[in-house]
Amino acid sequence: VLVAMGEKKPATVPSGAYLVFDLAANIQDAPTQVEGLDELMEAFGGRAPRQLQLREVTRALEAAAKDEAIKGLYLTGSMRPQGYGSGFAALKEVREALEVFKASGKPIKAYLGYAGTRDFYLASTAGELVLDPYGAVAMPGLASQPMFFPGAFEKFGIGVQVTRVGKYKSAVEPYTRKDMSPENRTQVQKLLDDVWATLTTAIEQSRNLPAGSLQKAVDTKGLLRADDALKLKLVDRTAYLDEILAELKSATGRQGSSQPFKQIAMKDYARLVSSGGLNAKRQGDRKIELGAGGRGKLAIVYAEGEIVNGTGNEDG
Repeated sequence: VLVAMGEKKPATVPSGAYLVFDLAANIQDAPTQVEGLDELMEAFGGRAPRQLQLREVTRALEAAAKDEAIKGLYLTGSMRPQGYGSGFAALKEVREALEVFKASGKPIKAYLGYAGTRDFYLASTAGELVLDPYGAVAMPGLASQPMFFPGAFEKFGIGVQVTRVGKYKSAVEPYTRKDMSPENRTQVQKLLDDVWATLTTAIEQSRNLPAGSLQKAVDTKGLLRADDALKLKLVDRTAYLDEILAELKSATGRQGSSQPFKQIAMKDYARLVSSGGLNAKRQGDRKIELGAGGRGKLAIVYAEGEIVNGTGNEDG
């Protein structure tokens, strides 16, 4: 019975539909271990973040760019990272796929409420970025928060013996120091600065903002409310959700209809894309070529998680 509840028939793509990319998800590198788990959780009232695999998302966007049935992309929601999911390296690949979709000439429409750094990083690719009038953009910057244990060890009389070579070999510092070494602080700061610069530069370029203007904006106000975000040209306009849905109805030929706008969810559309990664096919329709094609195949082994003694498990 539980398996039947988790099953889902392949979705169909209405002609002239918008692909809906709900960011309220956790984008992970490795494929989901249990098929239908999201649906099962929803059936029992669970609120765990929807799981999306990175390769499924990028392949789906590539296929949608070439799919005549897909008219545009609607991007909304707020990301829910969990574990190793939705890291900035993965989001960079998703963003590049969004740029490829946009380059196909199809519109990307984004609607955000309370937008965090991850949400805004992806949504800034949209040709039209709309913010809820009572919403906000929050980009507080990046931080590292290491934990140090020697104080606790002293209370229990625990000693730690370490063999270490090199000033920048900092993995053992949480067990030997009560604060960050100058060398570790330098390298962590360099990493954070590099990632942050990648994020802000990409956003500024997509929004046609002067270099350094986003940094200045977030330094001035930690929380940019809708009016401020509009003045700073971080968004194109403010509107309520019902206005956006009405516009999407009109864009998909259902203006004045009681039906929702023509759409297909990212996860449903991804199921219609070949897992091989070289070719995609919309069910019951012509084959859509992806990438360069060819006969060769690459096997991917996902090694995600900490390196520890003993055996591995499906959680990494």
